[in-house]
Amino acid sequence: MPPSAPAGSGCSPRWGRCKAHQTGLMSHLTGELHALRHVTVIGDAMRRVPVLAFTVAGRKGWEVVQALADTGVCVCADPGHHGVFATLGVAEVGGAVRVGLAHYTTTTEINALIHALS
Repeated sequence: MPPSAPAGSGCSPRWGRCKAHQTGLMSHLTGELHALRHVTVIGDAMRRVPVLAFTVAGRKGWEVVQALADTGVCVCADPGHHGVFATLGVAEVGGAVRVGLAHYTTTTEINALIHALS
C-alpha cells in the first residue's frame, strides 16, 4: 500500500486520485504559463510525467531559477545541451526551467510560481 499523502494535498492513498490531483495542477500551471507573454512552455506535459519545462524571454534558465529561489520557489535549470532540448535549440536561448509536481504539491505553490513569474 502506498504511503499516505500529507494533509491538504488533495490526494488519498489511491494513486488514481493522486494522478487526478497532479493532472489538475498541471492543467492550472500550463494554462497560467501560457497566459504570460514572456514565457514559452516547451512540449505538452499533460501527456507525460508531471514535469514541465519553460523559457522566459530575455533570461537564461539559471537566472530564472535563482530569481524564483529568492522568492521561495524551487525549480531547476536545464542548460539544454542534451537530448531533445539540444535538438530544439534550447541552449541557444539560455536553457530552460523545469518544474516537477508531486502528490503533495498544492495549488498555493503553483500560484506562488505564477506570481513570481508575472
